[in-house]
Amino acid sequence: MNSTKIRHLYWAAALVAVVLGATVGIRLDSLDVPFWLACLSGCGVANAAVNELDRQIERLGLTTYACRTPGCDFRARLKAPSAADNRRWQEAAAAHPHHALPRT
Repeated sequence: MNSTKIRHLYWAAALVAVVLGATVGIRLDSLDVPFWLACLSGCGVANAAVNELDRQIERLGLTTYACRTPGCDFRARLKAPSAADNRRWQEAAAAHPHHALPRT
């Protein structure tokens, strides 16, 4: 994903977070919650929304390699791997030395 699209996604995420925080603040203010508490709650909601949206945007640029053995939880996530890294992690996921299988 190119940097222009990512930058636009971050701006959209920030806008969504601000609108969500303002909506919560306004709704709390209409319930006769003190203004300072409504503002703090709105800022908290906006902060949580920005953090979650940031994490989701970061996931878009990740490549995940996982072991295909049923029950094994080996995973590797790389950001923008090269062709050599891609091949190396595919091989590592297919033949990693420890298979963490669940005990029955």
